[in-house]
Amino acid sequence: VFSFTSLLYQLLAHQKPFAWMNAEQFLAEVCRGGTRCPLGKAWPAELRALITAGWAADAESRPDIGKVAESLEELAAKLGASASPSTLP
Repeated sequence: VFSFTSLLYQLLAHQKPFAWMNAEQFLAEVCRGGTRCPLGKAWPAELRALITAGWAADAESRPDIGKVAESLEELAAKLGASASPSTLP
């Protein structure tokens, strides 16, 4: 889920998360230190909360991927998206 929400971040922010870090910095600052990328202030609160939950330091606290998909479908419906992932061919 951490990786999926990182990909979601990348799609929304149009930038690779943690791109400024090398592998050693990533391990020290993200894995051990809890550093996270800043989220867009214009992004819906539900989306920011979902990414934040997916980036929880404790892996057991992160939502499972089914809950993430459900939350994204609910958000798409709320925002009036014409198709959700479950309705695409």
